[in-house]
Amino acid sequence: MNRFIEEDKLVSDFMGYFKYDPTKERKWTKEDGWRLSRVRFRSSYDWLLPAYYKIVKIMEDETDEEVYTPEAVAQFNVVIDALTDTDNINDLFNQIVRFIQIYNDQERHKTEGDS
Repeated sequence: MNRFIEEDKLVSDFMGYFKYDPTKERKWTKEDGWRLSRVRFRSSYDWLLPAYYKIVKIMEDETDEEVYTPEAVAQFNVVIDALTDTDNINDLFNQIVRFIQIYNDQERHKTEGDS
């Protein structure tokens, strides 16, 4: 899979937009029939801003027991800065992708630690 598809899939998964269904010809589909190839995170703030708002909510909902790594907090600040400091949607998209990668790694380590 190429990098663009992987990044679109990463954001889609984070948002819960698409599910993997090995029985379907198009493996990644949304319940209403949208295909992953039709996502517009890179070109539409209507698509990208919900991911931004979800990141904000995650960081605001931090509890004492659930402390985010300094890397995650730093990347959160970069995402915030990217939104306020640029009118380039690609810059914001790239920062959101980086945050999700860090967040997913952290969540995976938490899960492995609970096992």
